[in-house]
Amino acid sequence: MEDLADVICRALGIPSIDTDDQAIMLDDDVLIYIEKEGDSINLLCP
Repeated sequence: MEDLADVICRALGIPSIDTDDQAIMLDDDVLIYIEKEGDSINLLCP
């Protein structure tokens, strides 16, 4: 079964997450922070 983080990254058009968390700048003023906690994935947009 495919990892949920990989599905999210592919949908956003970004590389896979290699570490526990990663911040992604999608545009000049849009930042998405992806955090892996065990089996959970959190997407935060501060």
